[in-house]
Amino acid sequence: MIVVAVAVAIFVVILGVIVYVERPSTDASASTFHRGEWLAPPETLLSSSMRARPVPGWSVRVTDLGLPESAIFTDTELAHESKSLVGSLGKNTYFMARSTTDSRRWLVGLDVHSGAPLFAPVGIDPASDFMKCFINGPDHALCVADGTHDGKTVTTAWVIDTRTGEVVFTGPTDLHLTPGSGSHLNQVGSYVVAEIEGQGLSGVGPRAETTWFIPNAKKVGPTDWDADTAAPLLAVAQDPTKGPDHTVVFSVDDGTVFTPDLGEGRIPESAVVYPQGFAIRAAGNHGASPRAPVLFFDDAGNRIGESDIQGALSDQSMVLPRIESAPGYTVFGANGAGLIQLPGEGLGPDAVLIGHRLYAPESEWDGPEKVRRWRQFDLRTGEEGTACRPNMQWYIANDGQIGLFETSQHEKAGASYFGMDLTTCEKLWTVPVNWESFHRLWRIDDTLVEISDDGRELHSLVAPA
Repeated sequence: MIVVAVAVAIFVVILGVIVYVERPSTDASASTFHRGEWLAPPETLLSSSMRARPVPGWSVRVTDLGLPESAIFTDTELAHESKSLVGSLGKNTYFMARSTTDSRRWLVGLDVHSGAPLFAPVGIDPASDFMKCFINGPDHALCVADGTHDGKTVTTAWVIDTRTGEVVFTGPTDLHLTPGSGSHLNQVGSYVVAEIEGQGLSGVGPRAETTWFIPNAKKVGPTDWDADTAAPLLAVAQDPTKGPDHTVVFSVDDGTVFTPDLGEGRIPESAVVYPQGFAIRAAGNHGASPRAPVLFFDDAGNRIGESDIQGALSDQSMVLPRIESAPGYTVFGANGAGLIQLPGEGLGPDAVLIGHRLYAPESEWDGPEKVRRWRQFDLRTGEEGTACRPNMQWYIANDGQIGLFETSQHEKAGASYFGMDLTTCEKLWTVPVNWESFHRLWRIDDTLVEISDDGRELHSLVAPA
């Protein structure tokens, strides 16, 4: 995904805060970069070594769960659009299955450490093709299906206990999925947040009803969390009624809006949330200026730092800021400590941080033939390590030493996933993938889980015996 504005493009950096340095300063008193102490947030590592090509561990076929032969693990019959994974709560993970011969759907729960079912598949017959399921808090899954009646969108909801599989509510709801229906549901961390057109943001309760409410807010993020750390309980949204550049930070479990001390005459122009806290760019009441500071806060909203390097925070990142512009970048930890500063386009699109290592590509696009180098930096020391040649753009997971990555069908070697030593950058093994199939690969908790090409089997991938 690329968003373009004036001299701004977007790239991904995980678990660090990036601030774009807007212009070279001619002020003799301008800030200089100083490294600070930093401890990387806890990350979830794969429990099985990936140094050798992994092999299947536990396996579960649809028929093992009592589902018919016609069932596959998917939310759609279109393989390239399939999103069978609903979400996870630790090792407890939830998938969609559907019949290929009729409209029946099921919510399936598995313990990904063992492959054992959490409960019998929960049958859902929406009589509609437009349906989606979400995780909603520590105890519930929410499934919603849109239909039409007399030209109006009519929506049915199912609320399922994620521990037992009991359907605790089924019935109509005023919340919808269909574009243009007046509302939109987002998976924000482990909660559902409803954006109601022209009204604001709301939580969703155990009867698919709206709960807490933030008036006028819209465009919530980050959504669909897939980082190696636990999703934050905070989120960011726009509040256009308070000005064109006004952001709110709030808790997704109860809707509490944070109003941290920004200093006299300052408003929150943009913000990002991340593990262990959030950062806000504080502009003056009359708009941003090159001297608008970036302030750092912990999860409770306590101010813990302020950057003395001026720059713009992106509001596009799922996890932490993603910014590209000239002439330089500075990476900060969640505690506001400076970690590394790179000049020019030293951090291009697709930059990835894995644990304490930052990998930055030297060009924007490698294409099917060209191979780009990925510069490696240790954020604990700021030192540069071995440059990597394999394409690291689509990171999946790591075991602390070996990283797993996917490649697309557009590359010369075709679609695949591979293991690479994160220190030496040596590619250790490669597995080709049929990109037109139902195949998917995920890190779920500390387990690597794969779905077969035909969509009928889920299995773990582990180190060979």
